[in-house]
Amino acid sequence: MTGDAAIPLNLEALATAAGTSVPEVKRLIAVGLINDSENFEAADVSRVRLVNALEAVGISTELLVTASRQGAVSFDFVDLLMPDAIPLTTETQAELAHRSDLPAGLQKAVKAILGTLSASDEEHIRSDDARVMEIVKRSQEMGASDEQVARIVRVTADMAHRLVDAQRDFVDEVILGPELREGSSEQDAVHRTASLRREYRDLGITLFEILYRRSVEVAVFQNVVEMIQMGLAREGLSPPATDVLPAIAFVDVSGFTRTTEERGDVVAAELASTFAGFVQELAAVHDGVVVKLLGDGAMVRFPDATRAVRTMLALRRHATNRGLPTVHSGVDAGPVVHRDGDVFGTVVNLAARASAHAGPDEVLVTEAVVKEWKGSDVSFQEVGEVQLRGLMRPVRLFQAMSE
Repeated sequence: MTGDAAIPLNLEALATAAGTSVPEVKRLIAVGLINDSENFEAADVSRVRLVNALEAVGISTELLVTASRQGAVSFDFVDLLMPDAIPLTTETQAELAHRSDLPAGLQKAVKAILGTLSASDEEHIRSDDARVMEIVKRSQEMGASDEQVARIVRVTADMAHRLVDAQRDFVDEVILGPELREGSSEQDAVHRTASLRREYRDLGITLFEILYRRSVEVAVFQNVVEMIQMGLAREGLSPPATDVLPAIAFVDVSGFTRTTEERGDVVAAELASTFAGFVQELAAVHDGVVVKLLGDGAMVRFPDATRAVRTMLALRRHATNRGLPTVHSGVDAGPVVHRDGDVFGTVVNLAARASAHAGPDEVLVTEAVVKEWKGSDVSFQEVGEVQLRGLMRPVRLFQAMSE
């Protein structure tokens, strides 16, 4: 177990950490679902919680005991797969609220993110609840507003949920799926794969930490460079940099809905995964950043229109080599608003509408993109004034074509 629960636990500490009572733990020991010991381990917290969770969905202790004696159920895998349960503490929700001394609205927002909004004042908190509130409190003391703090906690939680969902899908595909297809029972599959699943989980945590720190370093470095450039320009020590407009591109797989209907959800999911990796790979070549994936599409931010157009044309050329149907895309250039890792503004809307209007293999760009273009390897054929869905006025579009 991490942090303050890494030490051995006595009976009372185990009950507190698992969110139950001493008599309840004694009952589980008496029926043999928990091993009797003077010093319980972190995995025992997971065992107690697991039994309680199963009882909550109608699987009685008596049934678990019978299944355990028959060898149909065993909790031996818990030591490998769930050895580090985050414990409950002796502090209650009301006591944490009083100690943190945060505005009621901010506390409510954070509890909603943590999933503890419905907890009563008397319920005990998890140790990580306290740590999150400490981070929130410190962020507020450093000058962040309540809304800003709540927003960054929410975005971080959303990213964590998406990452865990992807890791879970990975485990199902790589480990559990093959075991079950080979005829293993669910119980055997859980036991046989526990060690491997734990190793993959630890690798995933390490990978996330490496890539997160890497992204932070790049972002900080870029920000410092920009601040130095602006400061020097303001003092007349360097010529003001020429404004280069960023560009937003949307790219979509043509006929994705039809593929899903004809070939099924599994094939569609594999197609979406291939597409996502394909876009991220080619975007990175031209310093593009995938802002978000949209199932059969992606939104990508580029430093300028030239790199955006070249990437979209490369995606069009190489799609079939990756086993993808044809793709189509739209590009616009101009100022954008950054918020919570997303990008907003009319540029985003125009690029999305242009992509939706494009036919298979078409890269449609706005007049702003043509004006920002730097290079001789692409030509632009005017499509004309187009009334795009959702826009009040027609937009002048061009089709980008490699020379």
